[in-house]
Amino acid sequence: ARVTAGRSPKTVYNETVVIRQLVNFARSRGMLAGDPLNGLKISEPKPTTQPCFSRVEVEQIIDSSNEPQRSVFTVLADTGARIGEIEWLEWSDVNFQRNVLHIRAKDGWIPKTGNQRAIPMTDRVRELLISRKREHRWVFTSTASKMYPNGDNQISERRLLQYLKRVLSKLGLEGHLHTFRHAFISHAISTGVPEAVVRSIVGHVDERIIRLYTHIADERLQDAVRNLDRLSDGPSAR
Repeated sequence: ARVTAGRSPKTVYNETVVIRQLVNFARSRGMLAGDPLNGLKISEPKPTTQPCFSRVEVEQIIDSSNEPQRSVFTVLADTGARIGEIEWLEWSDVNFQRNVLHIRAKDGWIPKTGNQRAIPMTDRVRELLISRKREHRWVFTSTASKMYPNGDNQISERRLLQYLKRVLSKLGLEGHLHTFRHAFISHAISTGVPEAVVRSIVGHVDERIIRLYTHIADERLQDAVRNLDRLSDGPSAR
């Protein structure tokens, strides 16, 4: 039914796993005499290649954006954090002495993996945050509105995405908010940062997903070598 409704293979897989877990729970509590899903095989879909901004494209997006979106895009690009982690980032999570951002659970929200971690700040992120006013609980807030006249509401992921889509359309690029994370991981791997270090910064990343990023990085290195080959074949090289 979900396939017929047009849901993606990943969505169908995730929902089927949840149903499988629910049935297992019911059986462990003696709520079911048998296994109604006996014989069910759940095939996990292959991860699909996602859009990935180059470093040049990241800077183009940031330069083409206005505040407050510009600052949010900058932090996403320089930290590899998920948008939900930035949405729930409080000033108490910013440690200028240790130069890190703490990703940790709050009342009503927990990180995707449930674990807390510390993300090192780049010089650009550090300067950006030092220059921001600390009037509210949240590091990033939406602009003032009728419902929140003081402008103290958390940023809206939906509105950020809408804004980003307009910027990407003008630049002729494809992507979404999570693409900043893809770009961060890809760039880190392509510049030689060990996978273990990348994982500690961005949190849990499935090994198959890491391989996708590695593939992207390898393609870029191959492109760079091909460009060098073309240059060496030019008149000046002779």
